[in-house]
Amino acid sequence: MKKLVAAAAVAALLPIATMPASAAPAPDGTVDRAGLPTKVVVRDSRTSPDDADIASVTLRSSWYWVSEQDVVVSVPDGMRAGQHLTVWFDTDLDAMPEGRYDLQLSTGKGKNLRLEQVLRKGETWGTDGARRAIGACVDEDGDKPVYDVRAGAKGVGISFDVFWCFGAHPPGDSPGAWRAVVSLTRGSHGDSAPNGRRWSAPLRGWGACDPSGGSCS
Repeated sequence: MKKLVAAAAVAALLPIATMPASAAPAPDGTVDRAGLPTKVVVRDSRTSPDDADIASVTLRSSWYWVSEQDVVVSVPDGMRAGQHLTVWFDTDLDAMPEGRYDLQLSTGKGKNLRLEQVLRKGETWGTDGARRAIGACVDEDGDKPVYDVRAGAKGVGISFDVFWCFGAHPPGDSPGAWRAVVSLTRGSHGDSAPNGRRWSAPLRGWGACDPSGGSCS
């Protein structure tokens, strides 16, 4: 069951030419995945219009037995109809994404907003890519990446197995690594985090077998 309020959807495109690999691997392509953190927080500059202003994005690794990564987007002025959110995911730390998650908000019943959720697999910043059935990426309770969202909620939580959904399982016993870019738009207004359309810092795909640490064997 998703514990975080959900919301918004499909966002403005991030052109390839303006997407530097800011948290790129070393020149030889190696990254110490086991040494990466299990939580990354991106704080935004808060200069965008209120209806499309991201305050922060928190990325969390999955614990071993859960196999579900989290993206929590804080929107201080509240979620509302007409917002579109896109999250691009990079699971091999190269310059291109392996897929993206799109969420669109529209007027629903009462305070519950209507959600349209789409997953697409493919190394592209555009609107193409192979559509991935949401049903193939639900959690053990059958919940979609975003469970629900109410108008005025101060953010949205997105949870699913990023590696499974995009067919990017790390080899062997590697804990994997991933990073993300988040974009929020409403009409002509928009914001992205990190600023400047850069990748977040990378983090592990999976943490230890339990929050106190320990071997998974």
